[in-house]
Amino acid sequence: MNLVFLNGNYIEKKDANISTDDRGFHFGDGLYDIMLVHESVMVDFNLHYIRMQNTAAAIYLKLDYSKEEICTICSNLIEKNNIKNGRVMIIISRGNSNRWLTDLASISQNFLIEIQDYDCKVGQGDLQFVSLKSYEDIRWKYRDIKITSLLPSVIKRNEAFNLGFSEVLYHDEDGNIHETSRGNIFLVKNNIIFTPPLSQNLLPGITRFRLIELIKNKDYHKNLSINMQEILNKIEIKEENFTLSEMYSADEIFATSATSRVVGISKLNHIEVCNFNITRVLLSLYDFYVINGKYS
Repeated sequence: MNLVFLNGNYIEKKDANISTDDRGFHFGDGLYDIMLVHESVMVDFNLHYIRMQNTAAAIYLKLDYSKEEICTICSNLIEKNNIKNGRVMIIISRGNSNRWLTDLASISQNFLIEIQDYDCKVGQGDLQFVSLKSYEDIRWKYRDIKITSLLPSVIKRNEAFNLGFSEVLYHDEDGNIHETSRGNIFLVKNNIIFTPPLSQNLLPGITRFRLIELIKNKDYHKNLSINMQEILNKIEIKEENFTLSEMYSADEIFATSATSRVVGISKLNHIEVCNFNITRVLLSLYDFYVINGKYS
């Protein structure tokens, strides 16, 4: 059984259909969010919902379902599909209409929630690696809202893949780093972790936010091994801009996202990266948070 929730109904995914007049199909007129599920519990649901609210407000879309209703629907799908570990995908388009319609408030949105069975290997210490190809950012101006119009990233990721890379790193014309096509970026230099400050240039990642909070919370570090605590006690984190050229001399580079959590960057363009000592500790720190399960 593979049930999804579509426009008020729990139905088999194979039976889920949306009109050919859907504005998401015609214009990419919609939003989405993805959450990690661990031991049948959504990680940081409240923060993800707030981001959905902010995105909806930015595109003048009033959500048809409340926070409580969305939480209940997700929990029901997790139970009905017997999902232990996986990811929640919420996709909301503005709805069906004549493409020339200007009264957008009169449209009933298409509201889809799907739970995918996916083992993220939380707590297994299995650091994943990706390689980055850098490109000047060609996306639209408001990159800080999570909309479904992702064609620029599709184009650039395809180019990067054909060159042997697994992911895209975006920067502006002066080389200032924004983010990857699927997450936030960090570099480590002399025990200082840098990540670009929030702006219209990058998405306010939930994992980014949570990891920064965990790094700053010295009391929380006591949950880890003595060796990990010693490493964490030596580092600090700064939300500051940096350039592509500065990344080439970094000690470590890593990225964060909801389901990948913390991934090591093993290659940036022509430069190989070999050190992941701090990155591995940060993965363990974040995974302990996920396993502990006390989400605010």
